[in-house]
Amino acid sequence: MSVSTPPKARPAAVLGAALTAVVLIAVAVVAVRELAVSQGWASGSPWSLDAVRSLDGLTPSVGVAAVGVVIALLGLVLVWLALKPAARTHLQAHADGDLWLSAPAVAALARGVADRAPGVISADATRVSRRRITVEVVTSGDPTAVAERVDSALQSQVQGLTRAAVTVRTREVSR
Repeated sequence: MSVSTPPKARPAAVLGAALTAVVLIAVAVVAVRELAVSQGWASGSPWSLDAVRSLDGLTPSVGVAAVGVVIALLGLVLVWLALKPAARTHLQAHADGDLWLSAPAVAALARGVADRAPGVISADATRVSRRRITVEVVTSGDPTAVAERVDSALQSQVQGLTRAAVTVRTREVSR
């Protein structure tokens, strides 16, 4: 079995990076407007001078400290999101090649195998995770015998694909 890097979800920092990019684009648009106004290419008064004048004379206060703390916390959250590893999304198959399967794909295969087993009225994958897949089977016959047949079919066709544990739960309906 080859060892390779598993497929992963998008990093958690994607949303923060996208929002930061939008803010930087807005700052660039304002900077171009300021350049056009200061060079006389456009009419109007510069916004940056008004913003700097409004900050002139600002003294330390609770509001300024609160804004500083919020900005610092936002920066720490963005750094944490950037360093947080992305979640694994697929299961490696027990094959010689580099084959990865998603947990929902393995669950759909398990549901299909269970649904085709003799004595099964319906089957559904009720719990799906990278470590465990639970298949719930509805039968009108002996639940123990049907569970054994379904488990045997799952062992031969699904269990060998991945390390995910596939379990069977049966429910009997009256005829």
